[in-house]
Amino acid sequence: MKYKIILFLLFIIYCGDNHIIQRSAGNYFPMKENMWWKYVSDGDTIFTLVEGLDTLLGQKCCLFSQNGVANYYTITNRGSINKYVRLIYNYGGDDYTVIESFVLYLELPFITGNTFQDSLCDSILVANQWIVGSYRVEGTVSGYQVDSIYGDVYRVDSKVVEYINSPDTTISDTTFFTAYYANNIGLIKFTDRNGEYSLIEYGE
Repeated sequence: MKYKIILFLLFIIYCGDNHIIQRSAGNYFPMKENMWWKYVSDGDTIFTLVEGLDTLLGQKCCLFSQNGVANYYTITNRGSINKYVRLIYNYGGDDYTVIESFVLYLELPFITGNTFQDSLCDSILVANQWIVGSYRVEGTVSGYQVDSIYGDVYRVDSKVVEYINSPDTTISDTTFFTAYYANNIGLIKFTDRNGEYSLIEYGE
């Protein structure tokens, strides 16, 4: 009986609908040191490099440099990707950190139709006034395709809403991000407020 159960599980894994288990368990966000990607959009170029491991807020994380701008990511116990975020309030020429933490960036494994969300909220006292900050991310794994060049590719649509509220003003910003991830390569195409970027080179 045990032998039959094992055979049945192997059948599901290897003969299931489009091998969904194998696809979703792939490495769609590589963090290998010195791996790099080059993207272009209408003459604009973005170069991303995995600098290596670091420690931030007491957590082991991986430093990605994007055109010289640092971004920090970490892997959760469930295998999802968290991103470091910091919201700043400027008062009298000085910067005050309202929010500083890691927040969910991608929920893995990818499963078409899956949605995810996460949020941060905090407040600080500046000049006897409470400043409230909020950061919220919502995402959907909205598609899957077999690309002739990159193989299994997932599309993820995300929305990030940031706001800082003070007694006399509210600063709000909403960002939409559409990204395509390929197994063992990572991000191959994305669209943000600056345009649509496509991968032209990558290596390690």
